[in-house]
Amino acid sequence: MAARVCSAVLLFIAVTGCAVGVKHDYGTIAPLFTASGGSPMALAVHDQRAPVLSGKRETDWVGVSRGGYNNPFKVTTVSGKPLADDFGATIARALQARGFTVTTIAAIPTAAPANVVSALVTTGQARLLAVTLKTWQCDVVLVTKLEYSVDASVYGPDGKLTATKTINYSGALGSALDSRDLIPRWYKLALETLFNDEKIVAALRS
Repeated sequence: MAARVCSAVLLFIAVTGCAVGVKHDYGTIAPLFTASGGSPMALAVHDQRAPVLSGKRETDWVGVSRGGYNNPFKVTTVSGKPLADDFGATIARALQARGFTVTTIAAIPTAAPANVVSALVTTGQARLLAVTLKTWQCDVVLVTKLEYSVDASVYGPDGKLTATKTINYSGALGSALDSRDLIPRWYKLALETLFNDEKIVAALRS
């Protein structure tokens, strides 16, 4: 019993002592997509997370890591870039690996969703892909928790919607000590779940 208590105390000290300066890697992950093709495509990733839109958090913010008094310290991207940029780079690489030609355009958080689609249309590409980050944030203390809600929508060159998919998750992933490994792993899984959905695959191929 005393050994278990001691182990729990040591775990608490180890976790809470490493709460400051935590960063998670989103920029180098390589998800595996099933859709393949040679169609030119335009991609925009639109950060619509409430803390970013309100101005409370910056675009590279991805959650919090809590100290011994439950005080939160911000967690950011390893790259130092906006989370939307890391998403865009990851998705583009995965699609290019499957034969697609991808042009990525910027979408500022304050832009209206309809304006993002209009900007995609102006590229003249055969496939238009809009990814919306509704929620994406971790909460790390004794366990690593992750909450996300992400949309992917495929449009034709005229801006007509051909397929859409939403993924959601909220729960614990594992120990806080493993957060730097767990988060990238779940990020990869989330993107594979989103882009390997049969409706998205069919729309990208058609």
